Amino acid sequence: MTQTLCRRDFLLGTLAAFAAAAGAADAGLRAPLAPVPGRFWPSVPGVVQLQVGEISVAVIEDRKTVFAQSLFKGIEKHPERVAMLAGGKAPGVVKSFLVRAGQRLVLIDSGYGAASGGLTAERLKQLGVQAGDMTDILLTHLDGDHIGGLAADGKALFPNAVLRLSRPEYDGWIVRGDARSPQGRGARPRGACALRGARQAFCL
Repeated sequence: MTQTLCRRDFLLGTLAAFAAAAGAADAGLRAPLAPVPGRFWPSVPGVVQLQVGEISVAVIEDRKTVFAQSLFKGIEKHPERVAMLAGGKAPGVVKSFLVRAGQRLVLIDSGYGAASGGLTAERLKQLGVQAGDMTDILLTHLDGDHIGGLAADGKALFPNAVLRLSRPEYDGWIVRGDARSPQGRGARPRGACALRGARQAFCL
């Protein structure tokens, strides 16, 4: 059975895990921490900074996009929701997350990539973050708008980072290809060159 994990739960679970690694007290993890405005990095347009306990988070707007109605499974059963999709499409924004927890600097998803209009790499530079300083990259899943910023011209853009993703995602896309993809079974997502055979690819 395919395992699924929503982006919000993945992010919250990640923050909790890194809080523990940074030495946060158990009592602090049991009580939910409310995010507050943060100012760890310089102010940059398209970036919202939050502080979650001792953890600094930057929510980075990578690129605006449009989602087709077909992505919303079962929506045809709800005419009032279909009516909200002008022309059968929904506007959206793809985001990535920069997290600093203790000595770790983590990027959650990498966006579309500069070649496809993604702004994550540019905004990381504006925040003063060097690609070589990234310690970990957590991938919620391997669609192109989440991993497109991992590599350019066949080279990893975050050479020192440990890539982390779920075993079902790695097996589905990299090992056997994914039958759900438009190219059919055997297809590889954009940016897969940064994953296949990489010593940094560890599955959660």
